[in-house]
Amino acid sequence: TPITAYLAVASKAAGFMVLLALLHGPFVSIQEFLVPVLVVIAAASILFGNIAAVTQSNLKRLLGLSGVAHAGYLLMGVVASCTIAWAENAVIFYLITYLLASFAVFVVLSLNGEADDADLSVEHYRNFAQQQPFLGGVLTLGLGSLAGIPPLGGFVAKLFLFVAAFQAGLYGLLTVAVVGVVISIYYYFGWIRALYFNGAGSDVAHQAGESPTIQNRCVMGLLVAAIIVLGIFPGVLGFI
Repeated sequence: TPITAYLAVASKAAGFMVLLALLHGPFVSIQEFLVPVLVVIAAASILFGNIAAVTQSNLKRLLGLSGVAHAGYLLMGVVASCTIAWAENAVIFYLITYLLASFAVFVVLSLNGEADDADLSVEHYRNFAQQQPFLGGVLTLGLGSLAGIPPLGGFVAKLFLFVAAFQAGLYGLLTVAVVGVVISIYYYFGWIRALYFNGAGSDVAHQAGESPTIQNRCVMGLLVAAIIVLGIFPGVLGFI
């Protein structure tokens, strides 16, 4: 799980920073050719990632597919940055909020997984929040931010990207992105619903485990605080 968390965030962040540098540097002369290609890739990523995740019960696959959709949103911001100067900062802001929310989710998975946790599913987390209220709350806020629910950081990050896409005239891609967000709410909230509301959770006993240590609670508390602060005060980072 820690390796999955690292790859889910680090490779994406590095890739998009390189893409921004190339698009506004060596490739600036061929932007006219690249932009339509990137628009198609962004739309395909958003639709494929979200639609495929709807039927997925394996948690790592679900997070992986949602990561594909998030890459599509980021790519929309990259395209918008070709004509809207501040869109580049919106992409960086989105990466930061995505990092925080993803780490919050993966920390909970890591603390409550077994040695072989490749087959973790939503079913393992039924009534999880009743047994581990703190971890359930952290997981809920992390998933809510990934889904783009206000007033969390993920909502503001998506809003910035959507405004940038609108100002750049990417109306078709923006429509696809809005549809993607609606679809993502379904599977994110399916997981959240299982945490609190779904039937007796006989399968969760081996996942609940012991309560997290003080150090773990501090780390998760900082992640959650950052998610909330960036949602309410997005200007705190000073570049957007």
